[in-house]
Order: sequence, then structure tokens, then C-alpha cells
Amino acid sequence: MDNRDIEKIKIEYTDGTEVAFKKGFVAEIVEGNEDATVTFHMAGMGGKDLFMLVESVVQLGDRLGMFNGLREEDA
Repeated sequence: MDNRDIEKIKIEYTDGTEVAFKKGFVAEIVEGNEDATVTFHMAGMGGKDLFMLVESVVQLGDRLGMFNGLREEDA
């Protein structure tokens, strides 16, 4: 595990503009032949931030209909 602290997360848009965040997370997905590895990189995130993050992702999944019997292979 990497013990370095992340100072900020920077997003670069296709038009060249950039936005930097001091609090947030990025999910990095590295796909292999038959599996994938997901790594979460977080900046400035703590206890209640992590709770809010997980809760909001679950709400997103619900709004997308992912918990209504949809299986991964159907997606």
C-alpha cells in the first residue's frame, strides 16, 4: 500500500482546461484478460466523508436500477 498523502486531484478536460480538488476520490480501473483491479485514490477524505461517499454511490446504483435484479452479465 502506498503511504504517500495525496495533496490534490487534478482533472484535465479535452479542451485543455483543468480543475483541481483538495477533497475527493478517483477510482482507477485496470482491466486484465479475465479480471479487473480497482484502486481508490483519495485526497482529504476522512470518516464522515467516506460514509457520505459510499452512501452516495449506493444511491447512484439504486437510481441506475442496479439493485432491481440486474446481474453483472446483463449490464
